[in-house]
Amino acid sequence: MQLFCAKTRKRTMKTLSVIVGMVGIILLIQSCKDDPTSPPVQSSPSFSVNVSVVDTNSNPVPRLRISCWNKLSLISGSLPSASDTLPVTLASSRIRLNMPAKAKVWMALYDMDNRIVLALYSDNTLWGPGFLDAHYVTGDYRPPWILKCRCIVQDSLSNILYRDSVYTLCWQPFPERSILGYTSAAGTFYTKDSLRFPHVLSVPPLVHTGSSGSDTLGLFSLSDTLVFVLTDTATHRQQFFERVVRKQQHDSLNFVWHPTSISRSSPASKQQALRLYKTRFVKSTAAGSAWKLNQNYPNPYYR
Repeated sequence: MQLFCAKTRKRTMKTLSVIVGMVGIILLIQSCKDDPTSPPVQSSPSFSVNVSVVDTNSNPVPRLRISCWNKLSLISGSLPSASDTLPVTLASSRIRLNMPAKAKVWMALYDMDNRIVLALYSDNTLWGPGFLDAHYVTGDYRPPWILKCRCIVQDSLSNILYRDSVYTLCWQPFPERSILGYTSAAGTFYTKDSLRFPHVLSVPPLVHTGSSGSDTLGLFSLSDTLVFVLTDTATHRQQFFERVVRKQQHDSLNFVWHPTSISRSSPASKQQALRLYKTRFVKSTAAGSAWKLNQNYPNPYYR
């Protein structure tokens, strides 16, 4: 009987520990959502884009792939640029937290509607002192995507020691990757998803970093001028346009299909969902005396 009671108490304590841990994570997620360091930028309700494509005889053109991406505007420093060559790897980036002492870390990527899209660190492990790294992959074939990385650091008693956030940009200026959708049988495409046009969301200036580290190379913003590319994936015929998409407007974009180029046949990587590729902790005294969530690098990222 005593053995049975001891086992029962052990199971009960284990269950309570799991429940307490889950409650702590839920409260931490809510705290992250209420992060005062930078308020959430939500999608615009009064926004839509309607695309219409006809040929030179005014006949609708169905089943064309529509790709688009923002041009970038320089604020200071140097302007990010991408190669004309289609990368064979998926777009990925890294982010690092400087940890001067041991602590628990909650770190996650949110979209601009304040939804968690990927948790980078979310357990009760006491890390530090040193550097905590996360390497994540954005495998989606979609127009530019701004994600906000939020971080909360707690001591062993769950007191908050530090919190911060940074904006990250997946920018893939390639017709094969930045896919908005396809024209219908009527030669049209309609969307009111402002998250696919992040320049309309009043996002603050974005930090430019290179592939080797988080040092700031400049500041830039997303222009309201976008490159649109129409592609007939069966014949590989292709046509480029530039159009302005305005904030809090219902824009109608009319294109005349008269292709003058052929799309490339470069090998493309397989599309995957956003995922955490690898995490790493580096024990070190070089982290300094201050907590710091560094800018992700590279930013923007496209390979």
